[in-house]
Amino acid sequence: MDARQAQAAHAQSVSEQQELNEQTSDGPESLSVWMNQAVETGSSMVELFRLELKLALGDAQRMFFLFILAVPLLILIWISLAALIGWLVFDFSQVASLGLLTFLLLHVALLMYFVRLWRRYKRSLTLPLSRQHLQSFLAQAGAAEK
Repeated sequence: MDARQAQAAHAQSVSEQQELNEQTSDGPESLSVWMNQAVETGSSMVELFRLELKLALGDAQRMFFLFILAVPLLILIWISLAALIGWLVFDFSQVASLGLLTFLLLHVALLMYFVRLWRRYKRSLTLPLSRQHLQSFLAQAGAAEK
């Protein structure tokens, strides 16, 4: 079955190639028609790309504004969650200062996590692997000169 399909596909591609050869063998008229079709296709592709890029930029702008609107909401959600946990600690222990301390410690823990992430990202901004690769390359180049 696969051999028959392969033969049929080959025969079809041969017939398409023959049709293409016949069309191009007509002379300059067929070349002119072909060039006009290529220009029209190219211009329509450029127009499609331009319009689609315009839509994508508009969507990117909308996504940015959604992000700007989501930041205060996320802050309020975090504060509400921390207050709920602090309230639950207060309710369980009946000590107000313990509930407030829990509320504070949640924020300090989050801040410490952010500082840790900040240091990691700051370290990656120095491009350590690229510098290491460059230094080893320069060391090998210096060794090769000697």
